[in-house]
Amino acid sequence: MTTRTMFFGVLLGFVGISCELTESPLSDVPISEPSVIRVLAEADRDNGSTNAVSSLLMVTLYDKHDEFIEIKNGQVSVNGLSMTYCGFGQYIRTNETVSPDASYTFVVSLSDGSQYSCNVHTPKELRELTVPAQYDRKSNLVITWQTSDPEAVTTLIVKGDTVQTQYRVASGAGTFTLQPSALTRFHSGQTLKVKVLEVRTGHVDVGFMSTSSATASFSISRNMGI
Repeated sequence: MTTRTMFFGVLLGFVGISCELTESPLSDVPISEPSVIRVLAEADRDNGSTNAVSSLLMVTLYDKHDEFIEIKNGQVSVNGLSMTYCGFGQYIRTNETVSPDASYTFVVSLSDGSQYSCNVHTPKELRELTVPAQYDRKSNLVITWQTSDPEAVTTLIVKGDTVQTQYRVASGAGTFTLQPSALTRFHSGQTLKVKVLEVRTGHVDVGFMSTSSATASFSISRNMGI
């Protein structure tokens, strides 16, 4: 068993994580029982503040102690395409664009050749997020975007230099209004990042650990002065 420290940018580069991870003893033995594995399957797409779009297809495997697993003599695929093991229990499909309103099936092949799957359907494409270039605090802040997915959980996130707030958005709304009082925690003279995040939850094979999950997360962000 080895212990490693990882500084890893996850969720399409806008969330920084620093954590210590430990490799599971299960990485050293053949695994034929899916119930010893916690699977986190992700299909993510981000339209950043510079309008650059990035994608991530990733499966992370853990044991019951949250120690990461590399399957001995096994593999992971998505929609029939092999995923590359890149350490820390993470299998990634590189150079792959995550499409909106599309289905992704992740298959984990264990050491004995048995296969177990997770699947998720991605949200509709997020586009045309509109915020003012400079907000003057004299009127309500109206934020709009296209297109909103009524089947996704939608969150509006406003992040400043040291403060972040978030708000649950009504399903399929495509708009959210903040009163000036909602932004009093943000000091003037800074640039805020306004982000809309939509998340759809998929299905995981019942053979895996009950804390497993499959999610599709789409986000779009724009900058606004205050």
